[in-house]
Amino acid sequence: MKENVRFPNLDGLRFLGFLSVFLSHSFYTKNVFVQQQSLYVYLSKGQTFLETDINFFFVLSGYLITHSLLQEEARTGHINVPYFYARRLLRIWPLYYACLLFGFLVFPLLKSFLNLPKGEVANPLLYLTFLGNFDYIQHGIPTASFLGILWSVAVVEQFYLIWPLLLKVVRSERVLLLILLIVASVLFRYFNADNNTILYFHTLSTTTDLAVGALSAWLCLRFESVIAFFKGMKKLPIVGGYLMGMVLLVNLKTLFVGDWLIAFERLPVAVFFSFVILEQNYAQRSFFKMTSSGFFSYWGRYTYGLYCFHLIVLLFVSRVFMLIRLEESIFTLALQSLLALPITMAVSWVSYHYFEKYFLQWKKTFSVARG
Repeated sequence: MKENVRFPNLDGLRFLGFLSVFLSHSFYTKNVFVQQQSLYVYLSKGQTFLETDINFFFVLSGYLITHSLLQEEARTGHINVPYFYARRLLRIWPLYYACLLFGFLVFPLLKSFLNLPKGEVANPLLYLTFLGNFDYIQHGIPTASFLGILWSVAVVEQFYLIWPLLLKVVRSERVLLLILLIVASVLFRYFNADNNTILYFHTLSTTTDLAVGALSAWLCLRFESVIAFFKGMKKLPIVGGYLMGMVLLVNLKTLFVGDWLIAFERLPVAVFFSFVILEQNYAQRSFFKMTSSGFFSYWGRYTYGLYCFHLIVLLFVSRVFMLIRLEESIFTLALQSLLALPITMAVSWVSYHYFEKYFLQWKKTFSVARG
């Protein structure tokens, strides 16, 4: 088995996923007048589609981490959990804690300087310990709203903490373990079907996505026929798969009504995103590969920074618009997006090359050699 297997098409998918996140946030408004405009009503119909971007990132995380851990086990005979933790720490923690520093310390000082209320409803301890999604469930969106985006990072970190330990302990019945995790997640969603906040933010609710991604990786490494199936797929079935998935995402909230359907809602979405990941990785007759877009592939490397910074930049741009007394409208929302996106990209590029890279260079210290 080859070492250091990379999936170059996934970089472009990451950036595409970020764009969905960005658009869903940049066109959000509480202005009733704007909400009633026909163009906004039309555009908001795509909101359900954009909201599944987080599902995609969870599925992708489950797939990539499981693939990496199982490959390491195949090469060396075991999973080095401390080394795995060290690599994840070097990738996630520096920027995460920098955002917390800005949100809990610097931002209140800036608000105080501008004579704005500086209170914060978010619990710093829960964010410091990667339990921000539970704080979101308890207290809602933080006063420093850009902190709220970190809830999904917290969920992924919880998964990173537990999953390698489970893989190390459970060696012969892993597929059963994954099925049990999916069943537990579905049951949890059923018993909380009337609470949208828990359905969206709770770790057990999102476990379906992570487990389906992990199951996809396990199937690919366990059965060569799975990879062969995707390699042999013809263009028409591939296009059909994408079209069915798009129809599913656009009509998600109308298709899944009632407690049991709500409980299963994430499962077909996760399966579709797994299809996209495997099709991009292995299909030889794709109608489009993400590597065909050098722009998307290039910026996919900066997705973590783009994700962490975009709400800060959107907040900054919206404040500037308020200072120059630009009345909120569809036009100003579009202009805000056009300004905030390149600024976010520039900030993320600087952060990666002049801050994050310092820590990333140490990851090779914790790489695992062949056993």
